[in-house]
Amino acid sequence: ETAVLTLEAGGLAPQPTVRDTPGLVLRALSFPDELELAVEAQVATREDSFEVEGYRAYRRRALQRVAAMQAAGTANWFGAVVGGVLAADCGLVHDGRLGRFQHVSTQAEWRRRGLCRALVWHVCHHAFHALGLQRLVMCADPHDVAIGIYRSVGFVQVDTHWCLQGK
Repeated sequence: ETAVLTLEAGGLAPQPTVRDTPGLVLRALSFPDELELAVEAQVATREDSFEVEGYRAYRRRALQRVAAMQAAGTANWFGAVVGGVLAADCGLVHDGRLGRFQHVSTQAEWRRRGLCRALVWHVCHHAFHALGLQRLVMCADPHDVAIGIYRSVGFVQVDTHWCLQGK
């Protein structure tokens, strides 16, 4: 079960505050230069069921595709950087009108400070004001705490997607 959330231009909530993070910078990462920084951040936040080296190779390939899309002007990867540490990151793929979030994650030691909320808000603001997008899409587990973060930024659930997966 996956909740499909959207946010329309003009529906973005007020900018959130962040606690206990002096030196926080919210910005687009520079690929390919910072690609490995994002790979390692995602490896650190992987589910325990994923083997480390296989997951590292998988995320590297995925981010290399994002880097190619970034070069083509259809994607960016963003980070919440604190003192040189990538504390949270996510991607945004777009077609000039519609944007879709990719792989939102926060390092365990940086959680519960508002970094993810601030990063998602920053990406939404960038999407609407710098890229001129009209709608953003986010998919989330409806039973996970992260969905509350997305709703607090202004996303609303518009559908539920069901998937059946075998082992």
